[in-house]
Amino acid sequence: MKQQTITIQSIIEAEFANANINEIISQLKDHHLYDFIIKSLEQINEHIKLKKNSIKTNGILNIAPIGVIMLVKFNEYFRNLIQGEKCEEKEKLEYLLGNFMKRLLINVIKAVPKKEKQAQLQHIVVGLIDACKLHNYDFEKLSKFLNTDDMVLEFYAHLPNSESISNSTSNQLPGLIMKHDSPEALSLLINILKNEGITEEYNKFIELFNHPKENLAITFNQINKIHVLQFLVVLKNSGIVSFHHCGGFYQVFSCHVKNFDEVFLHGKTPQKRIDAVRKLKDWFSKEEHFENQLRQIVKLRHSA
Repeated sequence: MKQQTITIQSIIEAEFANANINEIISQLKDHHLYDFIIKSLEQINEHIKLKKNSIKTNGILNIAPIGVIMLVKFNEYFRNLIQGEKCEEKEKLEYLLGNFMKRLLINVIKAVPKKEKQAQLQHIVVGLIDACKLHNYDFEKLSKFLNTDDMVLEFYAHLPNSESISNSTSNQLPGLIMKHDSPEALSLLINILKNEGITEEYNKFIELFNHPKENLAITFNQINKIHVLQFLVVLKNSGIVSFHHCGGFYQVFSCHVKNFDEVFLHGKTPQKRIDAVRKLKDWFSKEEHFENQLRQIVKLRHSA
């Protein structure tokens, strides 16, 4: 395995286009995070070096604990900024560190041989889930902070088709979770899908909530693809549904919807494609319309 040294500079150059590296480093130093990040990267690079020189050809880089420590450190610092009523400063730093950590994890995955990449990704995701349980963090908020949809889809984009998430044969494929416990919630969601013309394959869509064990190959409305994607954006933001066995909401559809990456994401990461549809002139009216539709589910009474 070729030695790859991960540095603050290399991460900034890869993640932030036309970024002023000295300015970002100065910002990290102002927040007393620079030395901590340097030491963390040194430890990660040491793991990479040890693996490269090891006679064992298999095995993952055990860097999840380091990543977790970094996330806990950052989260505690964010809390101090909130207490100091420095919310705007927190938002800027949150954006910087979230994207920094995303790129760091991508670089770690790229540093291992192709046959070990999937196991390495799983190791990282499990570590993040464990951190959320131990520190009482919200995994969905952590996923948003790390932009895991972008991270995981970028990783899979570099694998041969035979290894892509869309063709996975794992018995733990991505799926959806209905956050509302009313027995009527899923039925109402399906009715909204019908009314909005999202898909005609309702039975397959329902299977997303039943721990799918195979690729469902659902057909979404490709004629009105922007309408479909805008609906998914509002559905994700509503908090009505969540996801499991993957690192992000859109990965569920990347796995189970025919040509989702090519047709609906235009081959881009979810965040970049969503940023594009949000700029369309009808976005706010569409957003309001979809929110009104989904509000019917929110208003359902919870089961006793």
